[in-house]
Amino acid sequence: MCAADAAHIEMGRRISAWLRDAYPHDVAKMAALDFHCSPHTTRRWLEGALPENKHFAAMASRWGKRFVAFVMEPLVGPWATYAMDLELDDMRRRLDALGAELKGDRDAVDDLQADAAISPVGRRAEFAGGRTVEAVSRADARRAARP
Repeated sequence: MCAADAAHIEMGRRISAWLRDAYPHDVAKMAALDFHCSPHTTRRWLEGALPENKHFAAMASRWGKRFVAFVMEPLVGPWATYAMDLELDDMRRRLDALGAELKGDRDAVDDLQADAAISPVGRRAEFAGGRTVEAVSRADARRAARP
């Protein structure tokens, strides 16, 4: 038996294990419904036969990279683990960016809360450029009274 044959057998075992994990009850029947094939076909997968390409593509579409990496690892080796590590690194970068964005939002909320804590007199003075609202109103009234 060559290495490719051994990998082929192991890939069939892995698909069988994945299916059994994904469908705890009525594996052949439920998988047949999901992948539009007969229960006889899915029973063959459970015995270790590899699915046709269209069914494997449907499985990969349903379960994603983790499924592909799990099934293909005996054939291609650690690249699948490497690909998953790259995906995790990308997720960490996105999470860090979201954390930074959240920190900026928290800082903005803190600033708003600090502004709200200023007394009404202080707010009036701040709003009027250091002059009280009453002083600004008197100056506006004098300007309006001029001909």
